Amino acid sequence: LPLSIPPSFHLFTHPPSTYHTTNYTTTLQHTMHAPAAPGPASCLCGAIHITFTAPPISVLSCFCRDCAKNGGSTHSVIMALPSSTCTLSDPKGVLKSYATTQTMSGNARTKYFCGDCGVCLYGTVGGIDGCWLLRSSSLDDGEMNKWKPSMELWVKNRPEWVKPVAGAEQVQTQNSFDGLAEAMQAFM
Repeated sequence: LPLSIPPSFHLFTHPPSTYHTTNYTTTLQHTMHAPAAPGPASCLCGAIHITFTAPPISVLSCFCRDCAKNGGSTHSVIMALPSSTCTLSDPKGVLKSYATTQTMSGNARTKYFCGDCGVCLYGTVGGIDGCWLLRSSSLDDGEMNKWKPSMELWVKNRPEWVKPVAGAEQVQTQNSFDGLAEAMQAFM
């Protein structure tokens, strides 16, 4: 499934005085040369499974407190995917959600997790229809190795003993998801 990316495409772009600008063209070109789609994902107990039909728009690490607490670690690695390319199977009906507006970026978010084992599988961001932010830790069978983050957000929160991802853009904070809605539209 070939992807068409506008040459001037930017995600999370803000004036340089308020944010380190981010050009996702390189990120997207790297992602486009990755495997056609990630392998399957699932929760720890196996009650919920997700399959994909296209590669992610972006892969990033986030060190905001929300992602760190939600991931039970110093950060989370997230894959932005058009929801239309994701198929969720929940035969037991155990998928639960948690919505919050109290995030570091100020963006309303909803997290979706297994009600049996508690594993967060993906999230959504208010105002951006058609986007899943998949936790790459939910990928099965070593798939995570295929999807290296090309950007790290909220690095001002990164512990000193955690090293930056080589070659990944380092962004001190992140104020919004400007541009993500447009990116999703490009893939629909």
